[in-house]
Amino acid sequence: MKSNGAASAGEGIVLVIAFVSKAKFSVIKNYFDLSLVAISLIISFTEFGRMQGVGVGTIVAALLVDRWVQLYDNHVHIFDQWLPRA
Repeated sequence: MKSNGAASAGEGIVLVIAFVSKAKFSVIKNYFDLSLVAISLIISFTEFGRMQGVGVGTIVAALLVDRWVQLYDNHVHIFDQWLPRA
């Protein structure tokens, strides 16, 4: 997160994992989101025998949103001028 602002709990754990493993935030976030969706699908099929509570939008968001973050992180630097200097 380039803003150095407060993170939500879900992003906070990803920030810690990325910091400790020295991996990129966007990569860890993608794996984290996909693992949460996979866990939700496993619980859904185990308890209900079908996909319930996990919509197609959730799966698509887990696959695509983090790709957009990675694309922005790697290629879009138009907003970097407003970031605080270290």
